[in-house]
Amino acid sequence: MDTEKMKSIVKKTSEKVEDAGKDLEKAGKDAKAAVEEAGREVKKSARKAKREASE
Repeated sequence: MDTEKMKSIVKKTSEKVEDAGKDLEKAGKDAKAAVEEAGREVKKSARKAKREASE
């Protein structure tokens, strides 16, 4: 296997790894947003339940 072919393989592999890293970063941000939204919904439900219980 010649040097140029090896360089090409390494470059393609590193690009794939970089893309996968970006995908993981985006997935992490999406998951964080979903957890934050769920937290807001739980707080909202808790306030509603507390308000209904005090009536």
